[in-house]
This record gives sequence, structure tokens and C-alpha cells, in this order.
Amino acid sequence: MLNYKKNYFIGGRWYIVKEMPIYWGHYNKRRIKKKVKWLNLTLHDAPKLPTNQLVEIRILPKEFSGAPSIIFIYGNKVVNVLWGEEFFAFSIESKDIAENYKKYHNYLWNNVAKVSLNHVQEGH
Repeated sequence: MLNYKKNYFIGGRWYIVKEMPIYWGHYNKRRIKKKVKWLNLTLHDAPKLPTNQLVEIRILPKEFSGAPSIIFIYGNKVVNVLWGEEFFAFSIESKDIAENYKKYHNYLWNNVAKVSLNHVQEGH
């Protein structure tokens, strides 16, 4: 993920911060140093941003809530992660599939999700 200037996320709640706090701290420092930008479509009840550097978020409506899962899209990869009692993830590497998921992300970003008030108040 750190080899791509933009990472796209659908359905997050900042699970990584809670579930892997030590990893998150190290990873986020490396992400910021490499200037990797996150475009994050978070769930309506996501906690406050753990970082505001190189992160843009929009909030998905309540109807998008469900299992604690998230989709990562970067480069030619799509990763689905389930943060349940048993952690489960799978990755697909396909330019066509990744491009389609980026289109889904962009549609949700531009037509469904709302700008986060917390994010705006922080001036980003």
C-alpha cells in the first residue's frame, strides 16, 4: 500500500487502530513520510479520525453498516478484510477489478457519502 500515492477505502471504522495499535503507529508514520494519501469512505458511526495527515474522509449512510469489514483498493489490488472474532482477509490482483472498485468508490464518494463535519472542523 505504501508504494501507491493514493489508497481508497470503503466501509471503514478505523478498525486497525483498535485491533493493531502498535502496527498502526509504525505504519502511519511510514505512510505520512511517503506522502501516501487516503481517501476513506467511513461508516456513519466511525470514531474520530486517528490522524488528519493526508486523509480525506466522507461518511457513508447508516444503510452501509454491517459486519466489521472494509475494502482497500490500491494499485491493481483489492483487499477485503473482516475484523471479526476471527480475522479474515483476501486479496485480488487484477487491473480491471481494481479499476471497477475505484469507480464504485468514486461514485459513492461523489454521490452518496457526506463530508465529515469533524474533518471540516479540523480545516482539512
